[in-house]
Amino acid sequence: EEWLGKDLIETAEELMRMDMKQYRWVWLGECIGVDEVIYYMFRADQHVYAAASYSSDDKKKIGEIGIGVDYGQMNPTVYEAFGIDYNIQKLRGLKEYYYCGRDEGKQKSPSEYARDMKEFCSEIEQEYDRVVSYIFIDPSAAGLIEEIRRLLPHIPVIPAKNDVKLGISRMQKLLTYQKMIYSDAQPQLIKEMGLYQYDPKSIERGNEVPIKKSDHCCDGSRYLCMGMWHLLKYMLPAAERGETE
Repeated sequence: EEWLGKDLIETAEELMRMDMKQYRWVWLGECIGVDEVIYYMFRADQHVYAAASYSSDDKKKIGEIGIGVDYGQMNPTVYEAFGIDYNIQKLRGLKEYYYCGRDEGKQKSPSEYARDMKEFCSEIEQEYDRVVSYIFIDPSAAGLIEEIRRLLPHIPVIPAKNDVKLGISRMQKLLTYQKMIYSDAQPQLIKEMGLYQYDPKSIERGNEVPIKKSDHCCDGSRYLCMGMWHLLKYMLPAAERGETE
């Protein structure tokens, strides 16, 4: 303990309880390989709750609410809303918006998506009795960012930090320590969690690169985790907070 420190030892022991595979890789140095499924630690029975079970009284106690946005033209545009539940020290999924122009046969304009966002935020604010704290948007969607800023001047609309590897690492930590849970009102995100994968050839090269498929909801969630990390990291063991902003 004098050499490693108490925090580091407690972090290792907690990881051993939560995810033996990661423990063997991180702390024992075993070459166990990298799973193709990026969020392999996701388990529906551990990470998904029934929205109907979350009482009105509990909803009024939710902390900061953020929305992560991934924008597509013929690909899906998604809004993933999460709030910080300080009672149980978790990032709690709240609500999802999903629209795919290819599937629907009609692409929406940025102004239409902005109106949908205004309605989405209004529903959240009414249900949880607090104003949405942040909206983090795919930084390539400059037109959508400006349209949403125009319609929702009271909410900070922030171009997301798009560091893919760091964002995935942070989400993996939250999932491993069961600090991020999803609502069954986020069905597309839950579906993607089992589909989002690394390119097998990139794993062989030792430089894992995600396949750009079944990733839109995961990207929106990643944007949110990156943007709210200054709040979320304190729910993790001290030695896992790691990177600074």
